Amino acid sequence: MYPALKSDPPEKPEEDSADKRQAARDHVRDLSEIILDGRKYGFACMIHNISQTGALLEVSCGELPKRFILANYTKQTKTLCRQVWRDNRMIGVNFLTSPRSFEIPVGKTPV
Repeated sequence: MYPALKSDPPEKPEEDSADKRQAARDHVRDLSEIILDGRKYGFACMIHNISQTGALLEVSCGELPKRFILANYTKQTKTLCRQVWRDNRMIGVNFLTSPRSFEIPVGKTPV
């Protein structure tokens, strides 16, 4: 018969596994659009959470460049973003500029 194996000791949580975000995020469901240079139309997306430094986006488009403009139609702001990570339809972004307000012309439907 084989000797009994000792169970592995419980793993200690690593300090690196902690959330490294610089700012707390608010849970939202903001209708938004990813705007790319040289394109007439953008890609619709949904912001799931947002902070002063970044956001979590859900997209249904293919590959995106590392930098793009995010137009938040719910808050009527635009900001330059950098894609930090992507997992299928979810994208984490950092804001490279402060959000700037814009107005949606009357009678125009965003996205």
